[in-house]
Amino acid sequence: MSLRTLLGSLVLSTCLGAQALETENRSETELIALASSLAQNAGSSQWQLLWQRSREAGHLTPGKTAHFVVSQQRIDELTRATLSRPDSASAQNLTRVQYRRDFQPLVVGKLGGTDLSALCLTVDWRTFPEVTRGDPGPWMGQVSLLVSQPCP
Repeated sequence: MSLRTLLGSLVLSTCLGAQALETENRSETELIALASSLAQNAGSSQWQLLWQRSREAGHLTPGKTAHFVVSQQRIDELTRATLSRPDSASAQNLTRVQYRRDFQPLVVGKLGGTDLSALCLTVDWRTFPEVTRGDPGPWMGQVSLLVSQPCP
């Protein structure tokens, strides 16, 4: 790797790190508002990557991990509802948030022999700038929908 390429990569990674939305410094109300905006602006490629990651994590087929027991169409509806109107939002790591919504009495998944009625959606806000001016919608296309899974 040339010195020029290495320096360019370091500058880019430093700039991106400085821009990243630090979720640990945000209120739950603000994190939920961001989720609602993301629900309105997320593109099809973001959703496709979410389903790919969720499948790879084992949440779409029965196994040892928490897995869905409702149809794929229903999982999609419930995941979108969770992103639009989560019951709670909790920061994880520096830039990730887990959004949770309970659909009781509906059983959405199982873990072992335990029925699970809630859905958790993890979102990575690393590429969302710390400060935006005006409508945050244009920035939402860069946000990563990481994984959707049933949860306690």
